[in-house]
Amino acid sequence: MWFAGLALASAAWLFLRGLAALFASGRPACDGPLKEWLQSFLVLQATNFGGLPVVAAVWHLAPVVARTIANLYWPGMLVMSMGWSISSFACPRAPKDCPALQRLPSEAIVFETMCA
Repeated sequence: MWFAGLALASAAWLFLRGLAALFASGRPACDGPLKEWLQSFLVLQATNFGGLPVVAAVWHLAPVVARTIANLYWPGMLVMSMGWSISSFACPRAPKDCPALQRLPSEAIVFETMCA
């Protein structure tokens, strides 16, 4: 069970780190493909977290259905998140005067691996 806690903690950390990087990269010098990647990555992460209340609500009504939803939903979201993290390396590097975005792609890979 502690694996689930570790995965949830690393996903939450990655989401909060992404939000912090998004707010810190508000300058026009930080605009570019990597910032667009970050915005869509945060939407993907929020969608991933959005499945938690759905499964929790359905769990009280029909545990078998909730387990099926969880078994179908989260592996797919994990693959999508990992793929999206890997795709960040196809983006040009962040400018030197935008440190908030420079380490984020490698951090995303590490924390997505921890979630797996």
